[in-house]
Amino acid sequence: MKESFSKEIILKVTEEELKAHYTLIKAMYQPSILDHMDPYMVLQVLILANKYDVTLIFKKCKYVLMSVSMSLELCESVLADVNEMPATDDLMEYLRCFLVNAFNPLDKVWDTEEFKDLSEISLRMLVSSNELTVLSENTVFIALVSWCEYNDYNGPSLLPLLRPELMTVEFLQEVIYNHHVAKQMDGYNKLFVNGFRYHSSSPKRKALLENEITRRAEYKTDNEPSFTWQLCISEDNQQNYKSDRFWWCGFELTLSLILESNLWSVGLYVLNIEDANSLNFVWVIEAELFPVTIRRQVTFRNHFELGYDKMEFPFSQPIQRNITRCIKIFIRFAISSSLNPVACSYDSMSDASNVEEFRD
Repeated sequence: MKESFSKEIILKVTEEELKAHYTLIKAMYQPSILDHMDPYMVLQVLILANKYDVTLIFKKCKYVLMSVSMSLELCESVLADVNEMPATDDLMEYLRCFLVNAFNPLDKVWDTEEFKDLSEISLRMLVSSNELTVLSENTVFIALVSWCEYNDYNGPSLLPLLRPELMTVEFLQEVIYNHHVAKQMDGYNKLFVNGFRYHSSSPKRKALLENEITRRAEYKTDNEPSFTWQLCISEDNQQNYKSDRFWWCGFELTLSLILESNLWSVGLYVLNIEDANSLNFVWVIEAELFPVTIRRQVTFRNHFELGYDKMEFPFSQPIQRNITRCIKIFIRFAISSSLNPVACSYDSMSDASNVEEFRD
């Protein structure tokens, strides 16, 4: 209110703040100058407009930031400065939608550098969103603890962001129960108890608990394989091959290929469980062998005994090794009753039906 007593007002600012202050004053008389301005400068003007309570320019800066081409870097900068700023609900919602779109579906991006480099603010906003698309809540747990390990995080616990009722019993028992990072976090026991309380409840009790659970956006498959493994067989016909690791519903998996005589066998290994337990996997293998293209697709429904780097399931079919040089294996998984808390259960007896063979 110094202007009531003086015709000249002096603001003491640093050299770095000078341009932003000048822009704010100019925008007060000509708001349209902000329309095509660098968004980082608009952000600085927004901070000053909030500081000096210039409501019109504050709103103008918000609308400009919500109309520019957003990037992860800009999103992080805006969140860092306006996270606790009043009257920014619309801008925060815009940033939340941007993050969700950038990291949907989570299954395909949680192991990327972009996800691991997220700030804590961005991570919390993303994982707490109901619009986040993920095949299984198991994956959200893996994404969170991986982020914590990568960033050496020791701040407030992130476990309350998870929805343990949507995790599977096998995952709670075999992965979370033994996870060294999760055990050190506040809320670990509550996460574990809430998950098992739901799964052990009667159908009537589950129906009541359903009202307390907010489910995430529905995952829509695109018919792409969960994993593709292509390898070339050398002239010396090496006997054993192992694929890179891949993830599905929070389980770390790898494939092996064993060549014996004129047969090949595919083994599936689960790497991130310590104790043998039962998992219901419905998985499909489709293989291409060149130069003669032969496709075979078999659906297995089995009650597997899985253990640490221990389980093998043979898939043996004859091949002509003298002409085989390259093998491409596609593997896909379907949601079974054990990996989907709301799905109907099915008979887990062995089934090797739906065998198809044709030549191109």
